[in-house]
Amino acid sequence: ENLYAEVGVFYVKTEEGSLGAVAGYACETEELSMPVIKPGENLMGQVFLSKKPVILNDVPDDFLNINSALGKATPRSVIIFPLIYEAEVKGIIELGSFKHFSQKDEMLLERVSKPIAIALNTAFSRLELKELLEETQAQAEELQSQQEELQAINHELEQQTYKLTSSEEELIAQQEEILQVSHMLEERANELEEKNVEIIKKNNNLKSFSDEIAKKNKELQLSSKYKSEFLANMSHELRTPLNSILLLSKLMVDQGSAGNPFETKDNAQVIYNSGKNLLDLINEILDLSKIEAGKMELALQPVSIQELINETKALFCPLASHKKLKFEAELEDGLPLEIITDRLRLGQILKNLITNAIKFTDKGEVALKVQKALKIKPDGLPEDYIIFSVIDTGIGIPEDKQKLVFEAFHQIDGSSNRKYPGTGLGLSISQEICRLLGGSISLESQVGVGSTFTLTIPVQNFSLLQGIENPEETSKSEITFALNENISNFIPEPVVDDRKEISEGDKLILIVEDDVVIANELLSVARKKGYKGLVAVRGDEGLELAEKFKPSGIILDLRLPVVDGYYILGQLKENPKTAHIPVHIISSLDKNISVLGKGAVGFINKPLDIEMIEEVFSKIESAEEAAKSKVLVIDGNLQHAKAFSGYLKQLKIDSLCVESLEHGEEIINNEKMGCVVLDLKSLGKTPAQAFEAIKANSGFRKLPVILYTGRTLSNEDEKEISIHAADVVYKTAESYKNLLDEVSLFLHVVKDEKASGNKEPYLQEGVLKDKVILIADDDIRNVFSLTKVLEVHKVKVLTASDAKEALKVLEDNPGTSMVLMDLMMPEMDGFEAIKFIRENEKFKNLPIIAVTAKAMKGDREKCINAGASDYISKPVDADQLVSLMKVWLYQ
Repeated sequence: ENLYAEVGVFYVKTEEGSLGAVAGYACETEELSMPVIKPGENLMGQVFLSKKPVILNDVPDDFLNINSALGKATPRSVIIFPLIYEAEVKGIIELGSFKHFSQKDEMLLERVSKPIAIALNTAFSRLELKELLEETQAQAEELQSQQEELQAINHELEQQTYKLTSSEEELIAQQEEILQVSHMLEERANELEEKNVEIIKKNNNLKSFSDEIAKKNKELQLSSKYKSEFLANMSHELRTPLNSILLLSKLMVDQGSAGNPFETKDNAQVIYNSGKNLLDLINEILDLSKIEAGKMELALQPVSIQELINETKALFCPLASHKKLKFEAELEDGLPLEIITDRLRLGQILKNLITNAIKFTDKGEVALKVQKALKIKPDGLPEDYIIFSVIDTGIGIPEDKQKLVFEAFHQIDGSSNRKYPGTGLGLSISQEICRLLGGSISLESQVGVGSTFTLTIPVQNFSLLQGIENPEETSKSEITFALNENISNFIPEPVVDDRKEISEGDKLILIVEDDVVIANELLSVARKKGYKGLVAVRGDEGLELAEKFKPSGIILDLRLPVVDGYYILGQLKENPKTAHIPVHIISSLDKNISVLGKGAVGFINKPLDIEMIEEVFSKIESAEEAAKSKVLVIDGNLQHAKAFSGYLKQLKIDSLCVESLEHGEEIINNEKMGCVVLDLKSLGKTPAQAFEAIKANSGFRKLPVILYTGRTLSNEDEKEISIHAADVVYKTAESYKNLLDEVSLFLHVVKDEKASGNKEPYLQEGVLKDKVILIADDDIRNVFSLTKVLEVHKVKVLTASDAKEALKVLEDNPGTSMVLMDLMMPEMDGFEAIKFIRENEKFKNLPIIAVTAKAMKGDREKCINAGASDYISKPVDADQLVSLMKVWLYQ
């Protein structure tokens, strides 16, 4: 009004740095066709840049119209005025008037522009404060721990915002407050960032720790695998020479002075060589143990390099010549005459390196080079070293396996068909000894080209290596003897029995009971039933009476003086003279199924009544009758079943053989049987399924069942079997003997002592005579030993040094009677060979006995599944092997 302006427009500065129209006065819509004006664009944009007002007088007619309801006219003057606050344009006012703007008008605009600019700045500040408040609230949600503080700050901000309207000073104070808040927020953000960095760091550490655990777990699994392979192969390496020693020494003992002197000398030489190999293996194991325990002692002394090399050449030149290899030792000029080291241990390392080089080299050469080198020690002083390089043109070692060769229990090839034997300890021991000598061993190798092992040791070894020990004091363990709760401390007075009135032919009952009241009552019932009674009030006395009088039955308490009933039962059943005697348990202890599995015919808890006592005698009498009954053998392999049936003839035990459980049920329902021998494989069922079928037949439920299996049973299987089966016999070299023992136990029959002395009375020497036996074994010592044993029995022996040769020999000799198959052989192992043999229809029923030195868990099942008829482990017992062969060759 003071300026008499009829039209106007108001632009403010935007966040993007342009001008935006926010209000107009008496201006038409098209006059606001540029809502946004950039700096320098038209006159208003120019004023924005220059920060100076522009006045236009005598405006052209078509420049701008001022409209009203009655008409329109062109203004005479236009003024564009900037609103500046603190040297910054906050907005621009453009006014139009029918009169010229005077200097007074311009001064008025100058005066009011500052408050307007301040108001604009205040408004902008409010918007910024609003945005900042919203941002602060959002951050407050994220930083819950700072919520109360931020709420207080927001409250202060609201108060300061309200006060800004009153004065510019309050606005400045508020801005300072905002700066402080911003600084605090920045600090909070930095703290949050630091915490995030710390969390990320912890997560990374956790991930690294997790990765390390996974790596260690993988290494542990690999280590377990390598140790299993090592133990299996170590078993082979130890048992193979031991097998030769036992077989040939047994043969020499059997032949006595009647043996051929030349053969005896050859046998003695093989025994000596095998013993020496066995000693070397034992020394390797002991060396490793000493090193790991820190107990290996070194004897440092001057060692002549030339003498050492001469001895090495003398030792290995014949060995290399035997394999048609060239062996050379080369000494560099300027070597010292002597070095200070342990002569024995240095020689041990060189022997191991050169032995390996010759073993793994089939053609070419092996060389030993000796050089001098100068190395800088950690203290910066130089030291002279001697380098021994063993170079070969052998098979080489893959790069990914080169680290493994120095680790204990790790072998490049730990399989059963590996070509090169050995324990894999030599290099591990050599490396550890080398460290004790102050040196190192390195390896360079290329597959198919060869390997170079480099041994580096100091010339003058003055380090204190006179013996590394860890003399940790170990306190002696206190030995506590726990009293057996089943042994009574009270020994009663003896009971008067019938031992002085016994005549030949009397039926006897032995009562082992420390309760004299019960003992007398049992004695009275025994006499009424026609028995003469023996009473023992002590466990040891009971054993003596049982062996001396061999009663018809024994009534046994478990809790006794001196020795308990469990021990007595075990001793009775282990003694061939008493194993047949029926034993019935009476005890105040809880019923223990295990005693029934050991051969007891029954178990009754005290206190006793007359009916219970009658039941005891009834079971004893039933057991006597069982001795006259037959054994039912259920086996899908009739040849196997008949072989065992022949074995039972030792005890004059009749038996029937059937191929299936169904046929067995028919027999049981029609004939009296004493026990059942059941081959699990013939059923084609799991143990659980087999016993479900057995429980379904009442005849089976009443009989002891002896399970005969070649598979390794799981814990669940064993639990199931413990409920239903009397016992389990695994198929091994002694399985027939074990079966015989179990049958004797449950039929309560007396073994013929003459039969015990002659293990196969029905199998005469003629069973083996003229039989053709193929021995497949890559170890010439085993072939030699087994051949010598079999030749005594007039057996024709064929040999094969590997599985492929065995297949060819068998094909060329279809009349072969049996195969003794070693499982660990090069290129193709025994398992594969057995499978190939079984694929040939004409060898489907050929007896094959698997011979292994590994004796690891699962081998038995693996052998039987591969098709082996039976299984025997090294060292082979000559009598046991011959016995097993007779069983399988018996017709």
